[in-house]
Amino acid sequence: MKTRIFTILVAVLAITTVAQAAFTPTLDWITTVASTGNDKAKAVAVDGSGNVFVAGEAAGLLPGSSFYAGAGPHMAVTKLDSTGAVQWSVQFGIAEFVMDSAWGVDTDANGDVYFSGWAYKNDPAWGGPVGTANSEAVIAKLSGVDGSVMWYDRIGHLTGMYQSKGMDIAVNGSDVTVAGRAGDLGVPGYTAGENTFVARYDTTTGVQNMLGQSGSISGGSLTAEAMSMDAAGNTYVTGALSSTGGKVASGYDQGQDLGAHATGGGQTWVQKFDAAGDLVWGNQFASSFGSLKTYDILADDAGNTYVVMMVGFDVVLRRITAAGISDWEIILDSGANDYSEGGLEFDGDGNLLLAGSTRGDLEGDGSVAVEDPFVAQFDPATGALLGVMDFELPAGKYLRPSGADFGIDGSFYMTGFYYGGYDWGIVKVDGFTPIPEPATMSLLAVGGIAALIRRKK
Repeated sequence: MKTRIFTILVAVLAITTVAQAAFTPTLDWITTVASTGNDKAKAVAVDGSGNVFVAGEAAGLLPGSSFYAGAGPHMAVTKLDSTGAVQWSVQFGIAEFVMDSAWGVDTDANGDVYFSGWAYKNDPAWGGPVGTANSEAVIAKLSGVDGSVMWYDRIGHLTGMYQSKGMDIAVNGSDVTVAGRAGDLGVPGYTAGENTFVARYDTTTGVQNMLGQSGSISGGSLTAEAMSMDAAGNTYVTGALSSTGGKVASGYDQGQDLGAHATGGGQTWVQKFDAAGDLVWGNQFASSFGSLKTYDILADDAGNTYVVMMVGFDVVLRRITAAGISDWEIILDSGANDYSEGGLEFDGDGNLLLAGSTRGDLEGDGSVAVEDPFVAQFDPATGALLGVMDFELPAGKYLRPSGADFGIDGSFYMTGFYYGGYDWGIVKVDGFTPIPEPATMSLLAVGGIAALIRRKK
């Protein structure tokens, strides 16, 4: 076994090894939600009462559901109570072997749930096609009581056969914002191929009140993966660039990590859109020593963003300042395969919590399993690793997280693909500082950064 490595790259120059601090989270429960087919959970959100909502796809009838279209995996949302017991599931789709999936989920103060994803264009549940692609982005609000649809919208582009997909979603007061990928939506900012889009809706009426797009200015498509928002209503989106010679639209030239020279085993990017849906800046990254892919992004209320990437089988966490400039980067490498395919949140102290899985020994206790989920905690100002712990699963089982959320009670929730039945896996981990009550939240100093502690989703 190789030695555990926790390395910080500051401005991609200084390299410092970080010692672990005391870190003692505890596993509260782990549960699965399963049909008779192969199912994949994509995202999780928890409301103020501790109810847990999971979104993804299922290839059979889920517990608590009365409908499965048949013929393939289709989008689904499940509600669990605070103990992990299923309350209801809703499933969508038509009886054709076409894949549709829910990829983002969030809740509001009333306990209702919103999800984003994509559906086959002829699915009558979403009103029929609005564009030219076979799959179109879906945004929907469901009742938290029984999962019934309260409103929905579809986003489909005007020309071409690129797929429109709603990849992530976030509620911010009376608005809900979705980000994804699509062809030409007929708004300023579109270039060619697939572009990023951001759209905002009124949570009560479902009326769209903002739509923006941005793409590559020199070849290739932008495939959005995740989004986050700050308190000012700015939206930050991250994803992949399909062409090694492409250049993401930047809004302005920052002189760092931008340009067609950024080549390698994969390219990723971050874009900032203001509250009107206009592009403010973009930043582009490439790897010269392995495949590179971005999975999640989290913004603080000062406008700094934290991006989860994978280079080969190592997990990378990078901070980008409010001006769009790279700040620090940390790499998690157990010496074996490590993964983080989404799941970054703030805890009640303002530290970063990262969900992932490892086939090695990140914790350093000498135990190595098939693939155990882990949670790691970082200082957002410096990237210093404050602690990491993995949770051993039964022999032959593993969980690879693809989403996470932090509850106001101080619990951290992870969801993802549970191998052992190809099921949805959901994990609740306790032992973190709860989110302060609204009367005492105000502005907290986090490593010299003014940041309001709030959920990403």
